[in-house]
Amino acid sequence: EAAAKEAAAKEAAAKEAGKTPIAAAGADGVDGVESSGPEESGSVSTAEAEEEADDEYRRRMTRVVESAEYHLPRRRNIFAILRERYDPTDSAHPSNEYYTPANLLRRESIRFDGNVQALLRAIWEATDNNKSGAVDRDEYKEMHGRILCALLGRPRGQSGLEGDQKMGRGPTCEERMEMAKQDWGADRRGFNTLNRSRLEDCWFTMSDRFTKSITAEEYTLFLNRLIGRITNFDEGTGQVGLRDEEAIYLDGDTDPLLDHNNEFNFFAPPTPTTRRAAEPSEGGGADPEAARGEARGEAR
Repeated sequence: EAAAKEAAAKEAAAKEAGKTPIAAAGADGVDGVESSGPEESGSVSTAEAEEEADDEYRRRMTRVVESAEYHLPRRRNIFAILRERYDPTDSAHPSNEYYTPANLLRRESIRFDGNVQALLRAIWEATDNNKSGAVDRDEYKEMHGRILCALLGRPRGQSGLEGDQKMGRGPTCEERMEMAKQDWGADRRGFNTLNRSRLEDCWFTMSDRFTKSITAEEYTLFLNRLIGRITNFDEGTGQVGLRDEEAIYLDGDTDPLLDHNNEFNFFAPPTPTTRRAAEPSEGGGADPEAARGEARGEAR
């Protein structure tokens, strides 16, 4: 600010100095111009220079502020951001209790629960099978296909292998491919891959969609049940990987995790292969069996 004022003052003083010869000529009677005394002329010149410097400073600062306001993103209310995240189609009724400011914050806070974080980390490890630090389209499609296997069962009209002749009721293979394409476009958010944050976002959003209460225990139960059905945990190597689709179908419990009303079936027995790392950590939350009983009561 001081530098701007000083520059403007010098510029004004230089302009005033350029008029001095004309004023001096006027003192000799040239063109009848009268000159003022040196002290009076100097005082007027300084005052005008300071005033012009102040005006120039205000103009410059105005341009800076206007430019900053134009380029900086507009500040958004945190509740508007959460409302857009949990209700992207803006279809929830204004009186829906799940979308009050308090409940939006409660839903978002569950994302940081210790058990939920452990389960999201587990599915990231299983999906990023080449350990590149990013999930590409092929890896995403493999994960997406296994989610549909667990939630919806076999494709509609398709029977299983020998020993499992139950006909599928889920979307057809063509419909599943289209669903994967649409979900990939939404989840990658314009990027070529999914990083860990975007993958965890899509899984947490899914758990929020299929749970009925705003409790970390029910979110944990949903994620534990689904991740346990589509992944294998190798105790020898400590690695987590995705299971084959046919193994998911023939897992002794071939009923999909979603019922005919597309509601999550909390009463379905857990998968025998539920990975140990997906269970709640010691001292990090509720026991899975206790959480399962509580969730069943709320579902009723």
